[in-house]
Amino acid sequence: MRQASITIEVLISMLILFLVIATSVTTIKQLRLVQNKQEKYETNYITFLSLYDFLDDTICQEGHRQMQGQFGIYNYTASCKLLKSLRTYQKAFETDDPEGNIGSSLVSFYEVTLSVKAKNFDKTYTYNKTVTKSLF
Repeated sequence: MRQASITIEVLISMLILFLVIATSVTTIKQLRLVQNKQEKYETNYITFLSLYDFLDDTICQEGHRQMQGQFGIYNYTASCKLLKSLRTYQKAFETDDPEGNIGSSLVSFYEVTLSVKAKNFDKTYTYNKTVTKSLF
């Protein structure tokens, strides 16, 4: 009777040990998958921010309404669409000039569409950009 009890205890402890090992291996595999995805998303995010910085200096300037090229492993196409353009306005502080005058700057509001493509990846982003230009 005592021998059978020890055998059952050993079998139960082996079962518990097997479950702990199986759970640990599964957890480690899942952790590695999540880590790989996080590294991929981090790389994509850094690449897109770098591409944004690269384009932001030149897009929407004269002669640069559309741009395309390759940045790392990604092919990009960027286009700039003028939404509104107004001259600045300075309100008059004198009582005899109720209208004020038009300022010396032109403020333009653009919508930039950025399409990024790579193998198994195709995304389009849209953001707004303001450009101020001195007229004098």
